[in-house]
Amino acid sequence: MRLIGSRFKTNKRKYFFTQRTVNLWNSLPEDVLKAKTIRGCVFYETPHNLQGSMRHQGRLLAGAEHGTILCHSSHCCFGIWNQSHGRLQAVMQGCWGSDRDGCDSPACKTSPVHTAGVIFQRCLCRSDFCNANVSQLGAPAAPQGEVSPGNGGPRVGLAGGCRSELRGTGRAGGWRCCPCLPPVPGQPGGRSECHPSCLCPPQVLQDGRFSVVWQGTLHQTPVAIKAFPDACSQHFAAEWSVHSLPLMNHDNVARLLAAGRGGVRGEQGSLLVLQLYPAGSLRHFLSQHVSTWDTTIRLALSLARGLAFLHEELWHNGLHKPSVAHRDLSSQNVLVREDQSCAISDFGLATALPACLEQWGGGRMEAGTQRYMAPEILDDSLDLQVWGRALKQADIYSLALVLWEILSRCSGLSPDCGVPPFQLAYEAELGSSPTYGELRRLAVEERRRPAIPDSWRGTGQLLEDCWDPDPEARLTAECARQRLQSLGADPNPFVSEQPQGCSNLPSAPRGAQPSCGHTSPTQIFQPHTDGWVCSP
Repeated sequence: MRLIGSRFKTNKRKYFFTQRTVNLWNSLPEDVLKAKTIRGCVFYETPHNLQGSMRHQGRLLAGAEHGTILCHSSHCCFGIWNQSHGRLQAVMQGCWGSDRDGCDSPACKTSPVHTAGVIFQRCLCRSDFCNANVSQLGAPAAPQGEVSPGNGGPRVGLAGGCRSELRGTGRAGGWRCCPCLPPVPGQPGGRSECHPSCLCPPQVLQDGRFSVVWQGTLHQTPVAIKAFPDACSQHFAAEWSVHSLPLMNHDNVARLLAAGRGGVRGEQGSLLVLQLYPAGSLRHFLSQHVSTWDTTIRLALSLARGLAFLHEELWHNGLHKPSVAHRDLSSQNVLVREDQSCAISDFGLATALPACLEQWGGGRMEAGTQRYMAPEILDDSLDLQVWGRALKQADIYSLALVLWEILSRCSGLSPDCGVPPFQLAYEAELGSSPTYGELRRLAVEERRRPAIPDSWRGTGQLLEDCWDPDPEARLTAECARQRLQSLGADPNPFVSEQPQGCSNLPSAPRGAQPSCGHTSPTQIFQPHTDGWVCSP
């Protein structure tokens, strides 16, 4: 049996892609399943041959006709394939409307149905993305009148034109890797049979501690493929659980297109498929560009807007998005969009916060990038009585350091002496690789912060109100957004009563209360000098 648009080898009735291809839709790791209760299924449908769409059975992560759907009312996925001439072509995939129709198997084991001379294979299965690949084909069945998947399922029309369209386009639900496949015998010109929704990893964009990010293509559109080794599957579980929260679509948060499990060049692991941001990380962008005031405000305001969205609790049409603490905000974990606005990414340490105020019940406290850790995390004094609010206040401190890096590359804020080369927060004071002890001494004991030149005017005041040593005195993300919006609307942003010099005086610690409200509850972490180490 050969599936359209892919090349499989059989081994114990399971299908595996050849080396250097991506088999995205196998079941997720067990810890991922425990991390969330919402079922994720592959979604595919061809509207022209359906009597009823199944989009309403869940929430699409990708708005196209191929993608990922999170089920609303069941934990069951389904798939329907057209079996013809030894090939399978997907007709429909998605969320089943009920858990009571024999949806017991974690794998997609199909049962055949004959309809008007066409053999259809249908499966119901009960694990994440289990409906992507057929793991076992059913034996031939007696002809029947129509494929009707039962209560809660779609009814598939069998007009001849629709079957012809499927055969002609070769559209199968799932993911294929185009350039790695040899030519298919019998195809015109010997071309490779290439599915329009293909996922191909041609180059590495970033090789990090917990994951490798590849650039690939999906539906002929460039995407970023974030691959996690099995030893770091807890980071994948955290990212997936945050991205799959209801109401998470926002311009200033990196967009997830799909998730699953597979291999890139022979290495198996968990995968996230994200929108590609060609400008790269904010850190890379700042190191390569000097920005005008307009661009600086766009970067800073969009970053604050994204963090305010994460920290906000939302209700809409019966759906609820809890507050989310990022816990690892840095210029490396922020991406730059084509319009030079920011999108927050990397949710491996992020936590959805409980709606009600509660005390921390114990467990590990872990932290993200040392340089951006709040003083209360560096000295282990984070308020465990209100740990959700405390984690969001720690995010605000990190936000201030990233804003400082953005402002340091603004030509309008250095009118007399030019823009200095890009430096990370505290790099001037501690160098490129500060130790945990050095950061603790500088930020906690000496209460020092990165230097703010006199020419920075109101922006300096904003930074001081965000990185205040007293967490309760810091602004909320929404208040920081409002301040930045006001600064951006100022027709004379560089008019100041202070002299426009080149001085780089360190900012003094402040204890004044901000004018806006504060934040609300989650989980905690332990700072490590060497960063995180993945558990096997």
